[in-house]
Amino acid sequence: MVKSRKRGAVAVEFAVITPVFILIFLFTVDLCNNIFMKQSLQTAAYEGARTAIVPGSNIYDIETKVQETATARNVGPVTVTIVPSNFDTAPIGTFITIEVQATKSSPSLLSQFNPNSNVVERVSMMKEY
Repeated sequence: MVKSRKRGAVAVEFAVITPVFILIFLFTVDLCNNIFMKQSLQTAAYEGARTAIVPGSNIYDIETKVQETATARNVGPVTVTIVPSNFDTAPIGTFITIEVQATKSSPSLLSQFNPNSNVVERVSMMKEY
């Protein structure tokens, strides 16, 4: 009789703890996905900024580099904004900012806390040539 009580207690404890562990696991996976997306956009913006400061680069080169980087990391589609828009004729010492924006493709568990599904990352580099 004591043995069946212990088994019953173990079953109840398992039933109480298992949903908590599953929830923690799902939030961890979701958080990692969000961090990966932000890091991917940051990397794409960085590559775009590096391309922008190369002499002779144009808007097509920058957007292509950003899109290639985002696609390689399975993030997209992305929107690219370049400030200033006349970066190729801007004087030396001007900061060129590349902004990359993407929409989360799937609903997130964490979206309750942050309903904005757009992720934006920016990188600025100084024109030195």
